[in-house]
Amino acid sequence: MIAALTTLPTELLYEITEQLDRQSLLHCARTCQLLAKIIAAKLWKVIPRLTPQKTLQLIRALSTSPNAGTVVLEISINGSSAIQLQSTPSTPRPPTVHEIIAHGLGGLFQFSKSQSYTPTVSTPGASELSIQTFSTAFQKMINLRKLVIHSWACSSKLWGFTLFIPTLCEVFVYREAESIELLGWIKGQSNLTRLRLWVPQRWQDGGSFLLNKPTISFPHLQSLTTTPRGAIILLQCSSVSDLIIENIVNLPKRTINTHELAKAIVQKSISGVLKRLTLDGRDSDVLGLLVLLQGRLPNLHSLRIVFSGRIHGTFNLPSGPANVRDCPTVPISLE
Repeated sequence: MIAALTTLPTELLYEITEQLDRQSLLHCARTCQLLAKIIAAKLWKVIPRLTPQKTLQLIRALSTSPNAGTVVLEISINGSSAIQLQSTPSTPRPPTVHEIIAHGLGGLFQFSKSQSYTPTVSTPGASELSIQTFSTAFQKMINLRKLVIHSWACSSKLWGFTLFIPTLCEVFVYREAESIELLGWIKGQSNLTRLRLWVPQRWQDGGSFLLNKPTISFPHLQSLTTTPRGAIILLQCSSVSDLIIENIVNLPKRTINTHELAKAIVQKSISGVLKRLTLDGRDSDVLGLLVLLQGRLPNLHSLRIVFSGRIHGTFNLPSGPANVRDCPTVPISLE
């Protein structure tokens, strides 16, 4: 059957691969070298979440492959405390014949017939990653559109490089993956349209020493999911129309200035930019914020209230000037 496939026109093989899901493509790539070369670009376009060790191998492969990075449109990063920061980049040892066979799929890293393939096989048990390798991998992803960071328990210093990716329009950072260094990297991505990033209050000055109006601007940012501190900082330097504020909770000795948050939301609403607002947090704190917002949100189209992970209600406000007063009355308590 494989021999028969090699006789088919390349265009027809492309059509066949378009009908297959990712898992089927992987199976085909392992059984037929010709198909592996044909579907390589498709496999690299969207890189799903991998294990931390596989992520490490992926970053190394992207940093050494001449063309693989240019195909990547979406990538998920998953780090681990087992991955350590390497102070100086090391030269990988030549792979053994057994490793070449075991790791195979050379065509997945080769997109030009004029270039020879050199397989990248990590040393078994190796867990070091240099900033140079990490930054080189991102430098080669010149068409990257979406970056998802599931966790990054390894050294946050790996984000300590400056790089602007013009095509990057969406960054989604899961909880516990955020870091001050990552914020410093994200602030250089001025073409973002969607951002999900918590800014913990425990950071120095809530992180505003990195994210402040004189040094950051997201002119195209439309959708933002963040914490109250993140909203206060990011609303003043963006054109967010869809705002989701999570973790609205006042912590002892780290109380978030609710009046400051309400002022930032009102200013964005008055400007006519903010259209949809979601408030998610502890019941009493969300209600306290709603009291401050009452009658002060013109141009708002939708308000969604979430109490401690439970959706209380979504209110579609009437067209024209609108405010929280137009919504159904929210309970003062849940008793």
